[in-house]
Amino acid sequence: MIVMLWAMESLTPSVPPYLPRLASRALARDLAAFPVAVLTGARQTGKSTLAVESDTIPSRTYLTLDDLSVREQASRAPLDLLERAPRLTIDEAQREPDLLLALKAIVDRERPRRPGRFLVTGSANLLLMRSVADSLAGRAGYRVLHPMTRREQLGHARAGLWGELVVTPVAQWPELLAADGVGDADWRALARRGGFPVPALELSAEARGAWFEGYVRTYLERDLRDLANIQSLPDFRRLMRAVALRQGSLMNQSEVARDVGMPQPTVHRHLGLL
Repeated sequence: MIVMLWAMESLTPSVPPYLPRLASRALARDLAAFPVAVLTGARQTGKSTLAVESDTIPSRTYLTLDDLSVREQASRAPLDLLERAPRLTIDEAQREPDLLLALKAIVDRERPRRPGRFLVTGSANLLLMRSVADSLAGRAGYRVLHPMTRREQLGHARAGLWGELVVTPVAQWPELLAADGVGDADWRALARRGGFPVPALELSAEARGAWFEGYVRTYLERDLRDLANIQSLPDFRRLMRAVALRQGSLMNQSEVARDVGMPQPTVHRHLGLL
């Protein structure tokens, strides 16, 4: 048993230091301007890490609805939960969307409104829930955290040089790019690694394949069921594969529907869930 535990620990990737994200400064501006700031994005893009570790966000009390005791209180006594601290971060808010109705009541009651009162994070599914959109209308700033860019993976938390290249003579581009410190890379290797922090920064090529397989399965078996009643998950997965193969090309929904053997209206509806 001891040998097995040692082997498992040796295969566990070490946790890398926090790498700042391009969205962090924009999120900090939202917290300074609105009573509620909403950070959404796909699963595993680093939303929770950004909310907790970014040095651009002032210290806050952190609660996650992945914690069953917190979720139980959110369902039973939401106002008490939200009044727990003057600045509160609520992670995984899609787990209890009705909590945002109580959040709305607090924001509307306070005069003057206090910027940065709540930071709400959740999956991209959060904004597809009508009750959430209605609760936060006019009260929140919204940001989407995408997978990491190559610059972010290298520790450069600022946008690229496109703006500078436009106003710089072409003859000076090599010097400008060399000074940037990013350097060249094989785009094919970067594409295979992707931008999700764990597979991009911590895993081997073999382990990344298993990670992505688990990611798709989790989306199909857990997240998707929160959004819609899908009759056939294998059909939906086949659609995902067909769409992925068309990346970078013009999307023709009728053609996709024909290839996967599904009605075009169904393809249109399913694409909205992706």
